[in-house]
Amino acid sequence: GVDFSSSTATSPAQPDRQLIDCPHPSPPPPPLDATPPLRLLPFPFRLLRKGVDFSSSSPPLSLSSPAATMSSSGEKFEISPTGSPWDDLDADDIRKRIMDIKSREPFSSHPLYPREWEAADSGVAAADPTRLVRVMQFNLLAEGLSSPSGSKPPIPDMAKKEPDGGNFTDLPKGPDGIVGSEILNFSTRRLRLVEEILSHSPDILTVQELDRFNDFFQPVLSKFGYDGIYSPKADSPCLKFGFYSDGVAIFWKRDKFTLTSSTKDHKIEPAGRDPVDVIYAVAKLQPKTFDGPGLSVVTCHLKAKSSNEDKRMAQMHGILELVKGFDEGGHTDHIILAGDFNTDPCDTADGFKAEVIPWIAAEHPELHSCYPLDKATFDTTDDDSKWHWTTWKRRAHSTPSEIKHAIDYIYHQRDAFRTVQILKAPAEGDVLPHRLPCWRYPSDHISIVADLEVK
Repeated sequence: GVDFSSSTATSPAQPDRQLIDCPHPSPPPPPLDATPPLRLLPFPFRLLRKGVDFSSSSPPLSLSSPAATMSSSGEKFEISPTGSPWDDLDADDIRKRIMDIKSREPFSSHPLYPREWEAADSGVAAADPTRLVRVMQFNLLAEGLSSPSGSKPPIPDMAKKEPDGGNFTDLPKGPDGIVGSEILNFSTRRLRLVEEILSHSPDILTVQELDRFNDFFQPVLSKFGYDGIYSPKADSPCLKFGFYSDGVAIFWKRDKFTLTSSTKDHKIEPAGRDPVDVIYAVAKLQPKTFDGPGLSVVTCHLKAKSSNEDKRMAQMHGILELVKGFDEGGHTDHIILAGDFNTDPCDTADGFKAEVIPWIAAEHPELHSCYPLDKATFDTTDDDSKWHWTTWKRRAHSTPSEIKHAIDYIYHQRDAFRTVQILKAPAEGDVLPHRLPCWRYPSDHISIVADLEVK
């Protein structure tokens, strides 16, 4: 992990996880506001239409792509353009920019939340360090869904609404008097997101609500040894604010894995069932550092709002039918499924009736959740330390206004991996009153991280 702060969580010694010394630069780099403007192409990436060819034979959207070709028939995509000043920076330049933010108030007095590791299998023999794979799942909170009031969108002629700061109305006002204008400022927040990712140094990273793949996250993470694929969401809600389509992505360390194929789409057509709209990506990775079958990594983002559990059931049926297909035709890949499922693992006090996660447990026992799913884990009446959560926020349009849920997951094939340890949520007492996002965390979801031993 990259050591950006003395408060960075520590874990048992891990192989190939050398801490990188990041001293404060002297003199400090120019502020992020001085970053030169994006080198936009003379026309916006207007990718209209349904029928995008996201088959495994299609090349992934990459920094070298001059454009993405999509056929026309109704759905809209707006992909952030390739080519940006971040292409010209190296890892040290990016570390300096992160450290510059950390050295300025209010961030200098508000480091990222400390996190602790918890052993998942007590009493089990020590893991083979040569066969450990660290997986991180992280909903990044899209720029287009959180930009403060008054923000200038990159494609203003698409905007139908003014940015509203994601309705995070309890955030402190910035010097300009606008609620959340400092906490939600993406020029700062994007580097805090990178800091959180690098501090845990995942071998595989799955993300949702990513709307700056080509012009930020891919070029930046590439400097730290990652390659990635991206699947944009059809008719993304970001478009109505004039921002690029958000979507899902998978990144992996190129010195540990080779991409053998990928599939990306916003629709699944299960056999004998109606097509299901769900954004997903699949990366088939061949390990470089240990022998064994490849890994099939799947990520998805299921429909939001508690009232949509039936739609999430249909989406998860489609995703798991897709996963089931990996076992056919002689494929023997080990499976990892991670994402924002937007559903709690059990019934909640507000009347929500969980269906998706209990159905996975009953119908797909071959899949194991890295994080505990039993109801006792969520009972805070006698021991707050048991509470497991992945999102905790206050929003004007929510009922109740404050919500706290466990809706992000990492699953793995039970007979292919063993969960060794998991990264716990920040201590409840540390979380600021306005919850997430905040000075101490750049998203409304925390990252969840698990170390897996490949059997």
